[in-house]
Amino acid sequence: MATRTETLLRHVEVDRNKLAQELEETQRLPRGEGSDIVKRGESLNGLLASVGLQLEQALGAIFELDK
Repeated sequence: MATRTETLLRHVEVDRNKLAQELEETQRLPRGEGSDIVKRGESLNGLLASVGLQLEQALGAIFELDK
């Protein structure tokens, strides 16, 4: 079960790094690029949802270990 948790946490880390990169790139966009910001915002929402789900799964796996 520990390897499942480690795998889930690695996925969280990868997606967290993607999210950080997307945020940095969005901050560098010129202020007049509205459509690009909207597209990036949608991408960020997807990444946030993915990270949240993966954290939930990892926490579930950790609590299963305690049983």
